[in-house]
Amino acid sequence: MPLAAMPIVMPMDNAECRSFKYFVEVLSAGSPVRITNKNFIDYLFVQSLEVAIQYDLPMRIHTGFGDKDLDLRLSNPLHLRTLLEDERFSKYRLVILHASYPFSKEASYLASVYSQVYLDFGLDVPKLSVHGMISSVKELLELAPIKKVMFSTDGYAFPETFYLGGNSATGAIVGGVAAGAALLFATPAFGFAWWR
Repeated sequence: MPLAAMPIVMPMDNAECRSFKYFVEVLSAGSPVRITNKNFIDYLFVQSLEVAIQYDLPMRIHTGFGDKDLDLRLSNPLHLRTLLEDERFSKYRLVILHASYPFSKEASYLASVYSQVYLDFGLDVPKLSVHGMISSVKELLELAPIKKVMFSTDGYAFPETFYLGGNSATGAIVGGVAAGAALLFATPAFGFAWWR
């Protein structure tokens, strides 16, 4: 079960998660290692959050589409609300990756409501159609403050993936912003008020 399977179970009191024996079994299973114990994954995630807070580092989490064994119904970022409401984690920064596609509107909502939530729309861009990329960027910008929306190429292995990701993102950003600007400035008084 990938990390994106939510909701994250808290508090982490499961003795199995802290069991050195379980950890050794996972690491001894061979390569590549794929951790499937949901309780253990949640435990590691919360421990990682505590380290991120200690060193003032952002935490990145995959939500939305991903691996083929992912249950998409469980990867909606709204499942993170329990974690976002927890006082222990009010100071960390959480970056939701891949525009949380197909849950871009939900991710945008979280970024608008929670000060610690940021969005990244890398990977979403080169995998979707041109219309899908523009639509996803528009959905992110509907509610989320623009300063909380970021892009990464999510390139890997070959330089071409970085180029293609950046090139596709440019088109998606221009298309998304142009569509928003056209609506915004259709009424001059509203456009001026927004621009100020």
